[in-house]
Amino acid sequence: MKVEPLDKQFGVDPKRSVPDVLRPAVFGGQDGASQCFAILDAGKVENLPEMLATSGLEYRCLFKGETAEELSEVAPWLVRLEDGNKFTMGLFTRSNAPWHLWGRQPGLYLRSSASFDQLWQHLRKFTRICDEAGNWFYFRFWDNGSLIDYLRYADGRAECDLRPIFGFDAQDPSRPLVRSYIHADKDRAVICTATRISGHNTRPRTEFDMPVLRFLTLRNHAHRFADSFFADHTISPETRRRAHDAAVRVALQYHAYGFKSRYHLGSFVYWTLALSRDFKTASPRIQQEISATKTDAEARFVAISREMKALFGNKIRNFHGHRG
Repeated sequence: MKVEPLDKQFGVDPKRSVPDVLRPAVFGGQDGASQCFAILDAGKVENLPEMLATSGLEYRCLFKGETAEELSEVAPWLVRLEDGNKFTMGLFTRSNAPWHLWGRQPGLYLRSSASFDQLWQHLRKFTRICDEAGNWFYFRFWDNGSLIDYLRYADGRAECDLRPIFGFDAQDPSRPLVRSYIHADKDRAVICTATRISGHNTRPRTEFDMPVLRFLTLRNHAHRFADSFFADHTISPETRRRAHDAAVRVALQYHAYGFKSRYHLGSFVYWTLALSRDFKTASPRIQQEISATKTDAEARFVAISREMKALFGNKIRNFHGHRG
């Protein structure tokens, strides 16, 4: 939905806490989930813990112990929002004031009838994820609509179970612990809602669909590659959208050929955008190296890069990110 954030509301009495269009999703409704919470990113809000300490709101870091200390500058904080509170109002207000946070896209919002402790325990299960190989990694699900994107893409996969993401109400297994997740971004908001849940959550941990997460990670990298390519140019939103789409296609295509490095994939995106076509057809040598999936990816990339330079010279350039 389209959203016009609050302004400074000079001369307005009483002042609104949220834009009218978002009020039903944030504080309204008769669904029994009268509480609204936010998961805020300390990496996007300077002095967030200090701001929360004076907000009068209930809050707690989703990390704890040494992790909270080591990652304090980028840690997520769970906050129970209250209507009429100045900090709540600041989240939905856009201005140059440092306490007006709309433009910083500070985090994720959600509605729940759970207690603060119940919700904190539930959301902590998302912060670290174990893949099929037993490797653990951090998942910044509160950042840039990551969880909303996951829900939207995973919803179309029969293998994916979304029930653990919304959780189960201890008093009524048919009621989700989280009724909705809300992501507000610039001039729009996306809301993912669960009304009823069937079955019981017997899993020991929240399990994510790893193919969906890998796709979203690769898609986000591809968008950054395209943005980097046009960093020194002013382009239209439509051109940027087409570049993003092309970058995703290229990243997915060559990732399937065994090129996992962002430097490799970013360079392939750069070449495609520079030539306005798939570079693979430029010569049989390039096609041969791409298809030689049993050969080391770095050796193949070096051979392809040399061939591209010989064919196109300064017309193409490699991605200037790190080799990782």
